[in-house]
Amino acid sequence: MRKILLSEKVIQERIQHLASEINEHLVSKKIKNLTLIWIADGAAFFAEDLAKYLNINLEVFSIKISSYGNEKKSYREPLLIGSLPDVKGKDLLLLDDILDTGNTLFFAKNLLKENKAKEIFTCVLLDKKIKNEKKMNSDFVGFEIENVFVYGYGLDLEDKLRELRDVYFE
Repeated sequence: MRKILLSEKVIQERIQHLASEINEHLVSKKIKNLTLIWIADGAAFFAEDLAKYLNINLEVFSIKISSYGNEKKSYREPLLIGSLPDVKGKDLLLLDDILDTGNTLFFAKNLLKENKAKEIFTCVLLDKKIKNEKKMNSDFVGFEIENVFVYGYGLDLEDKLRELRDVYFE
């Protein structure tokens, strides 16, 4: 039986508040143009919903990074699949669905730095409380959650159930 961790209503309310936090940050940094890069496939819904509330000239791209396969936990070092957009000299907001070990976000951020992005801010929908030290933390966080397996709202369970509008846990 599915157990709801976060309802669609709660997620949407938090995304609006998160966008306000990001908007304030961008104003304080005097950033006029932003490139939003979301990590496919899990952050698709999150990126689409967050982008609606960002009050800035926005370019949107996705990158695909794999480290999970069909497993419930990371089993290898992250790997870029495909190519990166041109980020040279651009201010970026890097989005991911979930931060557990930090490996994927760390890998993506470093890749974007190597490609000469100007400034990179990170944002995750979910940040897992885990006992191990994380490779990195995110600048903006939607929800901090316990160390449970989650799916729905873009996150998959063995490549299924991404389409669910709530976040469920096991």
